[in-house]
Amino acid sequence: EEAGQLDAAARLYTVLADGGYLGALVSLGRVRLRQGRAAETEAIAKAVLVRDPENPAAHILAGQAAAAQGDFTRARDSLEAARRRAPLHPEVWRSLAGVRAALGDSAGARSAEAELRRLSPPPEVP
Repeated sequence: EEAGQLDAAARLYTVLADGGYLGALVSLGRVRLRQGRAAETEAIAKAVLVRDPENPAAHILAGQAAAAQGDFTRARDSLEAARRRAPLHPEVWRSLAGVRAALGDSAGARSAEAELRRLSPPPEVP
C-alpha cells in the first residue's frame, strides 16, 4: 500500500515540478529517497541546487542521498551546507547526527543530537 501511495505522490510532484515549482522537485526527491532510489534523489537535489544554490532543503536532500549511498563524507559536506543556511531546521541535525556517527565522530554526533533535542523537545506529559 505504501508503495502505491509513494508512486501516486511521485506522479503528482512530477507534474508540479514540470511546472517549475522547486518545492515539488524537493518533495519528489524525498519520495524517491523513501523508495530507495538514492542516486535519482541526488540528481534531483543537484537540479534544485543549480537553480537555487542556497536552498537548504535541497542541501539536506543531497546529504541524505549521499548517506544512503554510503558516501558519508559527501553527506556531511551537504548537511553542513544546509546547517549554515538553516541552523534551526531539525532535519539538518537529525541527519547530521547519523552521518557524524557513521564517520566515527561520536562527539559531533552527540552535539547534533543535543541540538536536535533543543529544537524538537519531547511533548510535555500532563
